[in-house]
Amino acid sequence: MKKVLLTMASILSMIASVFAGGNEYKTVEIYDSMRNQVLNLNSSQFGEFGNKPVLCVLMETGYPEAVATLVVVTDGSASIYFSNGGGIIGAGEHLQGKKHSLTLMEIAKDVSVQQTASSAMIQPVP
Repeated sequence: MKKVLLTMASILSMIASVFAGGNEYKTVEIYDSMRNQVLNLNSSQFGEFGNKPVLCVLMETGYPEAVATLVVVTDGSASIYFSNGGGIIGAGEHLQGKKHSLTLMEIAKDVSVQQTASSAMIQPVP
C-alpha cells in the first residue's frame, strides 16, 4: 500500500511540475560555496593525486525543484549536493561508493581526450 501511495505522490508531483510552468529555484549559500570550491580546485590541492589527468568529475542535473550536483574526486571520494540545501557527503568512504567513484574517474580519463576545455560554469536550469 505504501508503495502505491508513493508512486501516486510521485506521479502527481510530476504532473504538477509540468503545469506549474516557469518554476525557478534559488540556490542556498552552502551549495554555491561547495560548487565554487569544486570548480576552482587545482592540482596542488590533491597531493599525491595531483598528477592524474582528471582530478574530479562534476555532473549536474537540473530538476524542477533543484539542481543535483554529483562530485567525484580522483581519490575516490564522492558527494551529492542539492541546490536547495542538503546532500550526501562522503559516499566514497564506503567500499561500494569508492569502487563506483573510481570507475567513473577511469571513464572520465578515457573520454577526457575528446573533451574541450571550458571556462563556463553555468548551472542547469529546471
